[in-house]
Amino acid sequence: MLPTDIDKLTDEQLDEFLASVELKCKIEPETGKMICPIPEDINRAIARLRQPVKQVVFEVTTESAPAAPVAE
Repeated sequence: MLPTDIDKLTDEQLDEFLASVELKCKIEPETGKMICPIPEDINRAIARLRQPVKQVVFEVTTESAPAAPVAE
């Protein structure tokens, strides 16, 4: 789907598009929060919204550092 097609989408199609893997952002209908993993996804999602979200939530995750080898 081309970005220029976004204005021609029905509300249902827009919801499906926003939930797609391509966009990587999720909007919680109950709270109005938009959750995006990286800034580029946030910018893409906001550019496509017809109605503003109430809050943008940054989801930060950490990965454990590999364990240091045990000296024998």
